[in-house]
Order: sequence, then structure tokens, then C-alpha cells
Amino acid sequence: EVVGEVAIRQRGGRIREVFLEPEPREVMAEALEAIRRADLLVLGPGSLYTSVIPSFLPPRLKEALARAKASLVYVVNLMTEPGETDGYTAYEHYKAVAFHLGRRPEIVVVHTAPIPEEVLERYAEEGRHPVAFDPRPFAVDGVRVLTGDFREEGPLAQHDPEKVVRALLGLV
Repeated sequence: EVVGEVAIRQRGGRIREVFLEPEPREVMAEALEAIRRADLLVLGPGSLYTSVIPSFLPPRLKEALARAKASLVYVVNLMTEPGETDGYTAYEHYKAVAFHLGRRPEIVVVHTAPIPEEVLERYAEEGRHPVAFDPRPFAVDGVRVLTGDFREEGPLAQHDPEKVVRALLGLV
């Protein structure tokens, strides 16, 4: 058992499960109402185990997301994160979200366009690499995958909010 975001990344190895301690008891009523009324629920992008998953772990929030009628979308990171998702594929990201939430995302957004070599080299120096994508396990699970170019132009490997929003609006 490892405690703390920094400790998780420094420990290494595969993460099996994350939890919040103490477990939050209160959830804003507005958040629960927004989930209930949503046409589309979006998780990510962000650090899988230290940002995305902890954001839905409070029990009432997790229950609201699991029961919601809206489609659930998960936006996979462009790059792996050292000590957190080393070697993870897009499918492994998806499975971690499904395991922790108790609900499988129906749609997964995956960046599949090339990333410039100079960006890849810079990130590789930090132990970060593009998240590998294989459509086959998603097809077996019946998960819809939106692929394409979701990267923001420039020196970083990060999502372009406009590109992601355009893709998400196409789902509503």
C-alpha cells in the first residue's frame, strides 16, 4: 500500500487499485444533479490513477455515474506517465476506469495521429511514451472508439480542447 500521489509515481510497479482516505462523505448536490441531467458524461483526459479515477471515487458520486442514463466517454491520455501508467495501452486505461467505476465507458477517445519526433524525443527523456492503441479488444467488448488527431499543435503532447469538444459534440 502506497499513500500519496508522489509516492505512487516513485514506487513503480503496476497499480491494482486506488482509494481515497478518508473517504469523502459529502458531494455537492449540484454535481449529482448535473450527472442526472447530462446528455453525455466525460472522464479525462488526465493522470489515470492520480486525477481521473480519484475524481469519481466519493461513493455518492460513483453511484450517480454508475446509474446515469447518459453515455459515458473516457478520453485516454496521449502519453504514458512514469510510475503510474508505464507500458499501459489504451485498453488498459479503459479497463482501469471500468474497474474502479463499476461501469464501462461506452465510448473511448484515442489519439492515433502521429506525434512529431522532436516532441516524442523530449517526452521519452522523461520516460513518457505514446499510449499504444489496438482496436481489437475494444471491439470484443463492444466499445465504440473515436480515433483521430486530438493533439494540440506545438511542443507538448497534450489534448487540443477544441478538437476534443468537436468530437464530443458529434456524440450528442
